[in-house]
Amino acid sequence: MSLEMRGKYYFFRKTINGHTIARSTKTDDPKLAAQIAATWEAEHIKSILIAGIKPVKLHEAIKAFLKSRIGTGGHANAVQHLRHFQALPDQPLKSVMLADLMNVIQKRRDAKISDSTLAVTVGYWNAVMAFCDKQGWQSGLRLDRIRAGKGRIRVLTREEEQKLFAVLDPNAPYRGKNPINDERKHANYDLMLGLLHIGCRLNELQRMKWSQVDMTNRRVWVIRSKRGVDSFVAMSDRLFAMFERRFAQYGSSQFVFPSKAVAKVNTTWINDAVKRAGIDESLGAVTLHVMRHTHASRLVGNGVSILDVQSQLGHRHLSSSMVYMHNDKDEASKRAAQIMNQF
Repeated sequence: MSLEMRGKYYFFRKTINGHTIARSTKTDDPKLAAQIAATWEAEHIKSILIAGIKPVKLHEAIKAFLKSRIGTGGHANAVQHLRHFQALPDQPLKSVMLADLMNVIQKRRDAKISDSTLAVTVGYWNAVMAFCDKQGWQSGLRLDRIRAGKGRIRVLTREEEQKLFAVLDPNAPYRGKNPINDERKHANYDLMLGLLHIGCRLNELQRMKWSQVDMTNRRVWVIRSKRGVDSFVAMSDRLFAMFERRFAQYGSSQFVFPSKAVAKVNTTWINDAVKRAGIDESLGAVTLHVMRHTHASRLVGNGVSILDVQSQLGHRHLSSSMVYMHNDKDEASKRAAQIMNQF
């Protein structure tokens, strides 16, 4: 057994059959440190020599899982969700504490991520653990499933939409106004307008190329993420004007939004815009994904068939689009009351 003092605590390190265990005992008591180390050594021997299970570190496990998903429709999605766990210190999976995992989830909640998205994050973590079991590796803790609430989907009212566009308007006076900030605000303004009028997801618009934009026929080819169905979406007048203006300025670039066509993009500006617009978030946070919800809800509310909504959003399954039918129940009830008032 190898114990040595490192800083304030005793550190245990030992290699068995080529597999190394190296951990801090988190104590300066030599007797307690020896007891802890003996327990670890016994567990290590049992897992390697008896059970034949190979210890694996956090980052190695995630990397191997993602490599196994290359070429599948969910690879990019898995990368986005698992990067939050890769932010944890690299350590044996068995050593990853529940508190560490829950801290990852809580940070995402604090960033106003919906329960439905968090459920996917948890699902990918548990999939990594199952992958490790299949490989004969020593996996870690599973997370309990998160069940998304069936509450009303957050959408923008006309008034909220107007307020948001007003605070994002680069032509309006604002503190610190200059050409650089104007260009940044214009990109944010155009991005939000595109999300609202196309109904696509953020990454679908961020990485949209000019080759997908057909100005002659006033339509845009949306390449879907999350295993969606690629499709053409017709341009509204405002959307056409936005693409026309951006092409005049950025037509030489490959991307419609050159400053946003990166793996990670800052979206905190929408939180700031919501606050400055004075929008009440008691009924739900206003995120960029709310633009997609708003687009779909307005289609349903104005009589567009659910099958057409499915096509517009690129949903592979009709059930994904049906949530917007439930969201329109209140409006349908009000219309029914108006009809009955005529008799």
